[in-house]
Amino acid sequence: MTPRLRIREARAEDLPALEAVRYADTPAIHRDRLRDAAAGHLHYLVAELSGTIVGFGLLAVTRPINWPDQATPQHLPLVLDLYVAEAHRGQGIGTSIVQYMEELALDAGYDRLFLSVDPVDNAGAHALYVRLGYVALNAQPYREHWRFTDSDGKAHEGSGWQIDMCKELQ
Repeated sequence: MTPRLRIREARAEDLPALEAVRYADTPAIHRDRLRDAAAGHLHYLVAELSGTIVGFGLLAVTRPINWPDQATPQHLPLVLDLYVAEAHRGQGIGTSIVQYMEELALDAGYDRLFLSVDPVDNAGAHALYVRLGYVALNAQPYREHWRFTDSDGKAHEGSGWQIDMCKELQ
């Protein structure tokens, strides 16, 4: 039997499966995203393969009020944190999530979709976005430092190289 892929909005009952895919040690990240999705700021999407959650993606359509100022995106809608479990990569799941996000953006009246990706440490995602028609907005990667505190009070921070990209939607 061929595995069946379904992309849908995440629900509270998905929390254990989402944690199993990523962020098991920081479950507030998923809870916070569900909260912001319920408020209409985000679409928190899951990819189910034959009923098992194997990936997720986040589409920001407005800035959640609890985001730190340095996290204010310059462009919206914005693809954030697309992730597919390693065992399921290379099967078109990431492509399906991004295409679903593009449809959501079009349905909401947007004519383009933005994202940032680390071309150094996440070369696979960068190649995926290029293949899907996303174009770099800056000629060279820049170093980005980020920091936020989740609803459990746990501070998160990091840095990486980024390229901002955009795709005109049709």
